[in-house]
Amino acid sequence: MSLQSVEWEGDCLMGASLSALKLLGDDFGYVLLGTDNEAVNAFFLRKDVYAKEVGAHPPPTLAMLHPVPRRIHR
Repeated sequence: MSLQSVEWEGDCLMGASLSALKLLGDDFGYVLLGTDNEAVNAFFLRKDVYAKEVGAHPPPTLAMLHPVPRRIHR
């Protein structure tokens, strides 16, 4: 299947995983800070700002932020 043949079918299968967003943030110099309660929105901060404001404290790990999986599809 080529990338050009992928098309949204109007179902609820859309978006990106939190780990994919974290990898993208890492590539562009951002730190994943957290998510909202439903894990719908992810919040990032530039690494230089994080280092200045937070210092030596490590950012939360993906395992700490990732919600417990729940089945939403049949």
